[in-house]
Amino acid sequence: MTLHIVKVAAGIATLNRLEEIVAQYSYDDPDLGPIMPMSSRNRPQRPEVLEGGSVYWIIKGKIVARAHIVAIRDDERPDGRKGCQICITPKVIHTVPFLKRGFQGWRYLKPEDAPADLITGDSETGKGSADLANELQALGLL
Repeated sequence: MTLHIVKVAAGIATLNRLEEIVAQYSYDDPDLGPIMPMSSRNRPQRPEVLEGGSVYWIIKGKIVARAHIVAIRDDERPDGRKGCQICITPKVIHTVPFLKRGFQGWRYLKPEDAPADLITGDSETGKGSADLANELQALGLL
């Protein structure tokens, strides 16, 4: 069974800025391909996060985006204590905005509690954007 992680995108005010940060810190790993590592003090203990799990980000009190988890690596923090790197794909997938309170660190997120991906692009099924989804949500239509 898949399991996801949800975390606050600390210091990031917009979805565009999140995409810029992910692009800025991404690199091509010889073993994993293109990744962006995220440092964490606590290592996820449940192996289900590596079975198709994603990291979901909260910005301004709403889950708005996600990226697939590729690997979790042990790491040593600058202060000498143990930590880990949660390695994700550098592709940010927009989600339907979902209200979620902020917290420190990260939490597990069950698949049934995760918001759906936002349809974007010029397909026949519709065109969407995070701004449009926020507006529709404010009107009670989403």
